Formats: sequence, C-alpha cells, structure tokens
Amino acid sequence: MTLDDLDRGDPSQRGPLRPSWCYGTPGLTRAQQLTALALGDTTRQRLAESAIVACLNDPTQIGQLADRSLCHGTAGLLTTARRIAVDALTPIPLAPLQRLHQQAPGAAGEPAGFLDGTSGAALATFETTETSWDACLLLC
Repeated sequence: MTLDDLDRGDPSQRGPLRPSWCYGTPGLTRAQQLTALALGDTTRQRLAESAIVACLNDPTQIGQLADRSLCHGTAGLLTTARRIAVDALTPIPLAPLQRLHQQAPGAAGEPAGFLDGTSGAALATFETTETSWDACLLLC
C-alpha cells in the first residue's frame, strides 16, 4: 500500500503482484516466516506458509512470471519457496515449481548476470539448502 492508499482508505492494487522474492508474496512470506521463527509465533508462521502455498497454486500469480531469472522469474520463486519449505511446519510441495523452472524458456541473448540472467537461474536448479549462496537475497 502507498501513503495515498492509506489516506484514501482504499488500496489501488487490486491483486497480488508478480510472485518475486524482492517484493511479491514469496519475499513477504519469507520475511514473515523468519519473524515468526524468531518470535516463536506459530500462528504467524502458519499464516505465512499458507500464503506461499496459495501463491504456488494461483495461476494468475504464476502466469506473471516471464522468465527464469532470480529477480522476477521462476528461479527467484523456486529459491524462496525452497527456503520457506525447509522451515515450514507442514510440507510444501515443490516438484511442480521445479518443473516450471526447468521448462521455462531462456530468453534469446539472455545476460549472464546473477539477478536477471543465466547465473542466477542456474543456481536455483541446485536442489540443496546446505549452502547459503542465497544469503545475499536475505532468505536465510
């Protein structure tokens, strides 16, 4: 919400944004989950985890992913969801999301960069949380 939205008492955004780690449901979910873990607040944790499950099952949100990038694509969603799943109170199925990332087309001439390129997309394919390469994304 913006300050104008608060002043009006009405949000201008009518639905979820693209499910990205930096501002979308996945990033907000992970922030809430980490807060809940720090506070020992299982109610907050369950609410956060239900938000990511709803996001993963929402064709409108998933349909907004345009590429394989970490910042706004399938790699970012997969990486964030994987971190959320590790700490989740109940299992979160990631296989459909892993398939989505594997099947997402790479853009012709895609840069080799970390956030918006092939490097970040490749890192997301590693099915491990044993490393903390994603600490720079504030996910762990």
